[in-house]
Amino acid sequence: MRLVMRMRDKENSRTLRMNALQSELIELQRGQVSLSLNGSESSPEEIVCAYTVAEQGTYMRDYIGTEGILRQIDFTYVKER
Repeated sequence: MRLVMRMRDKENSRTLRMNALQSELIELQRGQVSLSLNGSESSPEEIVCAYTVAEQGTYMRDYIGTEGILRQIDFTYVKER
């Protein structure tokens, strides 16, 4: 029973993190920051989906700006060793 509760807590925590990520990305996009996933323009939903299914690695953010203003965030997949 405890194992089931821990698994449920872990899943709830992951869901909260993914919801927070999606909200963050939507706000950035509203602020005219473009988002890309492995070099291709992507929506917040596509990026969150990629995070969700990444099993052998994670995504690294590359912040791109000009004149001190954030213009783009590129999410690049990084495989774990």
